[in-house]
Parts: sequence; C-alpha cells; structure tokens
Amino acid sequence: MIIVKVVVVIVVVVVVVVVVVVVVVVVGLVVGVVVVVVVVVVVIVVRRPALWPSGKDTRSEIGRYGFDPRPSQTKEFKIGISS
Repeated sequence: MIIVKVVVVIVVVVVVVVVVVVVVVVVGLVVGVVVVVVVVVVVIVVRRPALWPSGKDTRSEIGRYGFDPRPSQTKEFKIGISS
C-alpha cells in the first residue's frame, strides 16, 4: 500500500511539473508575440511618412539630412535642354 501511495505522489508531482512548464512556455510565447507585434506597430506608426510618403510629410528632408537628398529634377532638365 505504501508503494502505491509513493507511485501516486510521484505521478501527481510529475504531472503538476509538466503542466506548470507547459503553461509557462505558452504564456512566454504569447507575451513574446504580443511584444513583437506592438513593437512592429509602433515602428510603422512612427516611421509612416518615410514608408508611405503621402505628400504631407511634416518632417523636412533638408532639416533631417542637412541637405536635400532628393535629386533636383529641374537641374537635370535644364542640363538636358542646354546640351
């Protein structure tokens, strides 16, 4: 009878440990996925003008880089006409 009680206690302890480990792993994965999704959404919202230029970019390109990185189409057009 003592052997049966010991076996039952061991089985219960093993089952409880396995359940706790599975719950911790699942909760960790869910929290990790939520954190990744939140970070991606924040980055997309913050960087939206750079990703999808809507013509209403409030950030000045000249102020951002110290010079305008976009090529001037008018200079190339004038050079094309003069040559």
